[in-house]
Amino acid sequence: MPVALTGSTPGLFAVHASNSAGTLQDLIRSAKGKNVTYATAGVGSSSHLAGDYLLRSLAGLNATHVPFQGGGPATAAALANQVEVLSLSMPPVVPHIKAGRLKGLAISSLTRVPALPEVPTVTEAGFPGFEERSWVGYFAPAKTPAAIVKRLNGEINPILDLADVKARLDAMGLETKPGSPESFAAYLKSEVAKWAKMVKTAGVTAD
Repeated sequence: MPVALTGSTPGLFAVHASNSAGTLQDLIRSAKGKNVTYATAGVGSSSHLAGDYLLRSLAGLNATHVPFQGGGPATAAALANQVEVLSLSMPPVVPHIKAGRLKGLAISSLTRVPALPEVPTVTEAGFPGFEERSWVGYFAPAKTPAAIVKRLNGEINPILDLADVKARLDAMGLETKPGSPESFAAYLKSEVAKWAKMVKTAGVTAD
């Protein structure tokens, strides 16, 4: 049972700092007719679905998915220049872009984000309306009394509004999203519909 949506973060497409591509379109042009590898946090993750949909379905590239067990190992592979593209949520990647070890090509939000204002959106890169966000939320067991769900929501939301909490999360690219259990449930419903369409269009499979 949905209790509270704590926050969400857009995906990020990045490459090793030595990569000659300065933009997403540069990468697409240089990869045409070749095989490009992209690392994600794992099979079925939002970064997998977004990477497959953008690179293969929209950009028309011959892209090979390289799944890892989490964002840390995927980022490590990109830092070692073992894969050509990293498709991942922002928090593990932002410090390496700021340090110049990785290069951010595009953010999968509809507007630029404060943590990396210099990185354009996928829409700006030529794919209008592209949005992919990872989110974090609290759930309770099914049939939890509504009064308890409401109380939990009322305890969580004020914490998300604390200035130091917001500042810490903003620096990682995680936008806080305090709201009601009902608004969280509606968001979940819209996410299921969006991802179902994306999976069908991209033809993504579990293997």
